[in-house]
Amino acid sequence: MAWLCVAFWTLLFAPKQSYKSAQTHTAGMAFESNVGGKDRLGRAILAVVFAVLALKTLRSGKRGRGLLAGVVAVGFALNVVTCFCSLNRFLGIDTTQE
Repeated sequence: MAWLCVAFWTLLFAPKQSYKSAQTHTAGMAFESNVGGKDRLGRAILAVVFAVLALKTLRSGKRGRGLLAGVVAVGFALNVVTCFCSLNRFLGIDTTQE
């Protein structure tokens, strides 16, 4: 649950202009930000939804579905925190101008 707090803290209190030209540094590699605005908010909401779904399905004994929902939740949360999505880059989508 700590990563959810970090994701929302970053989403709510990050400077609005920081992701327009900011670069994300991951393991020595630099990526141009391509997630921002409403897209970032939507991904944060989806991360919370999938995290709750993962917890519910894991508690009911459905390990496969729970782990899949957990992986999806972590993926969306990473997109929110880093402002970068490799699928957006592959498809040529940039939502930082929204």
